[in-house]
Amino acid sequence: MKSTSTLIDFLYSLILYILYGIASLIAPFHKKLNKLIQGQRSSKKWIQNNNTNFDYWFHCASLGEYEMIVPLAKKIKTHQPGSKLVLSFFSPSGFEYAQIKNLFDHKFYLPLDTKKNARKTVQSLQSKKIFWVKYDFWKRHLKAAKVYGADIYLINANIIWDQTKYTVYKKYFLFPSLSYFDKIFQLYQQKNPWFPSKTITTGDTKFDRTKSLALKKFSHEVVENFAKGNKIIIGGSTYEREENLLYNLLKKDKNVKVIIAPHQINPKRIEFILNKFSAFGIEKLSSVPNSKLRYTRVLLIDSIGLLSNIYRYASIAIVGGGWAKGLHNILEAAAFGLPILFGPNRKKQPEAQLLMDRKTAFEINEESFISTVQNLFSSDKKLHEIKETSKQIFEEQCGSVDKIFALTFNTS
Repeated sequence: MKSTSTLIDFLYSLILYILYGIASLIAPFHKKLNKLIQGQRSSKKWIQNNNTNFDYWFHCASLGEYEMIVPLAKKIKTHQPGSKLVLSFFSPSGFEYAQIKNLFDHKFYLPLDTKKNARKTVQSLQSKKIFWVKYDFWKRHLKAAKVYGADIYLINANIIWDQTKYTVYKKYFLFPSLSYFDKIFQLYQQKNPWFPSKTITTGDTKFDRTKSLALKKFSHEVVENFAKGNKIIIGGSTYEREENLLYNLLKKDKNVKVIIAPHQINPKRIEFILNKFSAFGIEKLSSVPNSKLRYTRVLLIDSIGLLSNIYRYASIAIVGGGWAKGLHNILEAAAFGLPILFGPNRKKQPEAQLLMDRKTAFEINEESFISTVQNLFSSDKKLHEIKETSKQIFEEQCGSVDKIFALTFNTS
């Protein structure tokens, strides 16, 4: 058994170095990979020279996980204003867009998961409590933190496992990684729970975070003027598949207007959308002069950071990713009571099933999209019922941050 573990550990190291080597070779030709490689190198230098002891360390894979931990970090800062918080990322999309001012004292890329890097990172930060978010298990960093004596918590855990399958990954990687956590806070009670006995169902911190964002005051004159008095459907984080559906809807229903916030905002994608919808009249938000719109049925949001607030101006949302790698954030739309439409790939969004069960969200295809939208728009009563149900769902789900804080800081 020991020789098998040693072999697995050797293979793990070998795979890491091979992947890192390939990534380094490709990086000059791949923008995101280059940011990751350069970011990790800079972070290693910072770790080597760091003289600050951080009380609490949060690790996220990317931006979505970051949104999950903001409410908890804020609560810690409120109760311990002098505490120092540090934040690590794996993905550049998280590192670049996460706003840490007045909350985290520093952010960095987690170095490659070698024993040496893990030991140096843990010794440099000297954090007494560590919060890992959802997944992205780097077992050597977790082990080094446990050897150091830190308390380690996994929040928003949602690992679905078929008990009939017992793979090498689960036995030699997943299970050992989970064993390093002092407590595991899972999103929802699993029907066939298999997590260790230290697992506690606390709910999803995203509900707390999303509700707080939705309650913030916000106004945008251009978007408000575009939407006022009209039937508005918004495409959030769209890919071409969702944009094709919106295009067909505009052809079918002359009374509908569309707001599009694409998943990627780059010149190629912007140009594609402008050309595709040109027959309906389309404006980029950044190009609208003096807050006045010419006749247009399509408004293109060509900047980052507005989508979560602009949902308030729509009546229905279609959220992207359901025909790609996975559905994007649907709670931002749900927070404003919108019925939400999406494609079938929603495994990474357990809240999608929750909303579907309560009939505030709907999985659609090319054949059902237009009829679903038209049925919703034809009934103000139905839209109002969905809004009230969404409000009730948030009231039921919020509060996970308070539970986690109480259980990690023994305040209950």
